[in-house]
Amino acid sequence: MEQMNLHERFLEAICAEPDDDLPRLVYADWLDAQNNPRGEFIRLQCLLHRLPTDHPTRKVLAARTYMLSLQLKRMYREALLKFTTVLPEYQRGFIESIVIDAQVFIRNFAEIFRLAPIQHVTFIDVGNCLSQLFDCPGVARLRSIAIFAQHLGEDLGLVVANSPHLERLQTLKLRRNRLRSQGAALLANTTNLPGLTTLDCSENEIGDEFLYSLARSRHLNSLKNLIVSQNEITLAGLQAVLSPVGLPNLSRVVLQYNQLAILERGRTSLQFGSNTGRVQHLDLSHNGLNATVLSHILEMNGLDQITDLNLSYNDLGNQGAWVIAHWPGACHLENLNLGNNRISDDGARVLARANNMYSLKRLDLRENPIHNNGAKEFLDPTVLPSLEGVELSMMGISGQMWTELREYFDKKMLENQMKSNSN
Repeated sequence: MEQMNLHERFLEAICAEPDDDLPRLVYADWLDAQNNPRGEFIRLQCLLHRLPTDHPTRKVLAARTYMLSLQLKRMYREALLKFTTVLPEYQRGFIESIVIDAQVFIRNFAEIFRLAPIQHVTFIDVGNCLSQLFDCPGVARLRSIAIFAQHLGEDLGLVVANSPHLERLQTLKLRRNRLRSQGAALLANTTNLPGLTTLDCSENEIGDEFLYSLARSRHLNSLKNLIVSQNEITLAGLQAVLSPVGLPNLSRVVLQYNQLAILERGRTSLQFGSNTGRVQHLDLSHNGLNATVLSHILEMNGLDQITDLNLSYNDLGNQGAWVIAHWPGACHLENLNLGNNRISDDGARVLARANNMYSLKRLDLRENPIHNNGAKEFLDPTVLPSLEGVELSMMGISGQMWTELREYFDKKMLENQMKSNSN
């Protein structure tokens, strides 16, 4: 009984500091003293988590870890299988994520937490117990909650916003739940999500009103990542979230598959925050954007901090490439994805010769009709001084050109590395 109490205390310490290896290693030392091979397993997994992927000892350590996992699987992993049939692999010595029926969790969360320091849960079959689930004290232990394709409607936003147990929650994924702007706006206005860093409301029926509420929110001060793909967002919603009153830490916005290409639906007279933006990573792929719409977007306030811009799978063409190449804000770009945009050799030439993209490191031009003439533009050492690589489609480019590109960028990266080391 005393050993079981110690075990539970160790798990509590691990849950309290989930990103820190120290509580895990203290537990591993205790297991070693009990001649339990799990101690070595935890220590090795923590070490592998820190090691670079190309470290020379990684393969040997991974092989030893795998052998230990086979010994331990029956004792530890299968103990959770009476609650769920879907279990991921161990992470840093423990199972931290499960997929589970909501009713099963409500009835058994105490025993589940005694078995493993569960931090991340995907709930299924939530429909008949939504309120009970978010009233359950067990959710207070979780850092990540996902509810996918449960079609819960506006009640989902209301129940989550009113839950008193979400102070530790960092990630909330509510994809495909028929959530609309009114219900989603409750999440923006609640005080019960102080630690939320990632919010994913993709594949719902959300419009600009939700982003207006987010832009004015004074409560989601920890939010860094906002994913609202496959909804009904227009340019007005995009402008709101690019220059919000609140959201001081918002750095990544993903708006794939929305309605940004419809100019007449994207105008607003509403005023939000300052002209200075905070977003660094912006994904506007799969929106049917043309060069005209892109021009409107790049004139918006709040784009002055963008370093990573994904515009793939749109309809920009060579004119869109020209718009980007002449955009003053392009001076901050480090990663630019223009894949599948009907950009030809002429567009590649415009991009390669852009005077203000001097910070650009990676350029993705895959699935565009670019041939040798366009590819060779990137071999000029006087253009794009920071560029470390350009990605192009195989079709239309000769083997000789591929060789020249690879050798050029390998040499350039080596030179940059030597300069960095000398500094």
